[in-house]
Amino acid sequence: MSSTKPMDIVSSSISAPLVDFSIEQYSSNYEGYGRIHRLVFLAEKTKQPPNDHLQLASLIKALEETKKTLNTSFYVEIAKKIGGNNYDRSWVEATDKKAQLLLEKLENDLNSAKTSMAKENIRQAHIELGKYYSDRGDLNLALRSFMRSRDYCTNKTIVPMCLQVIRTSLHMGSYVHIPGFISKAEAALNQLIFLQVMNLKWPMG
Repeated sequence: MSSTKPMDIVSSSISAPLVDFSIEQYSSNYEGYGRIHRLVFLAEKTKQPPNDHLQLASLIKALEETKKTLNTSFYVEIAKKIGGNNYDRSWVEATDKKAQLLLEKLENDLNSAKTSMAKENIRQAHIELGKYYSDRGDLNLALRSFMRSRDYCTNKTIVPMCLQVIRTSLHMGSYVHIPGFISKAEAALNQLIFLQVMNLKWPMG
C-alpha cells in the first residue's frame, strides 16, 4: 500500500480539497528555514478555493517560526502578506538591535582570533559568523563565512564545515559548490575511518 507524503499532496494535488490536512504535521517534516519556506510555499499554493482557508493559517505559522530567528526582513515580508495587526514592531526593533550587538561581538572575536593566529579559534569564529548571517537571512555572507573556515579545518572539523556549505547552498537554490563539498566530506570521512582502523591494528603488532 503506497502512502502520499504531505509534500506530494501540496505539489501534485493542490487543486483537490485537502481533507484533514494538518499544517503542524506538514511543517514538522522540516526544520529551520526549510520549515518557514515550506509554509510560505503552502500559502502560495492555497490562494484559491477549495483550500484557501489554509493560506492564512500557513502564513501565521510561518510568522511564528520566523520569530525564532534573527531574520527581521523575512518577518516583515511575511507580515505584509498577512496584513492586519500581525506586525510586531517592537520585536523587529529589539531583534535588529540584538543582531547588531551580536555581529559586533562576532567580528571582534574573529579579529582577536586572527591576531592570536590560533587556527581553531579562527575557524570557529568564521563558523559562528556564518551561523549568524544564516539566521539573519543573508545566505551569501553565510556561505562566504563557512567557506572561509575551510583553510583552518582539520580532518575532524572539515565534515561539519562541508555540511554547512551544502545546507546553505541548498537554501539558496545554488548547486555549484555542492558536488565538490560532498567529495571533500567523503574524503575526510574515509581518512578518519582509515586512521581508526590503523589505530585498532597497532596494538596487535
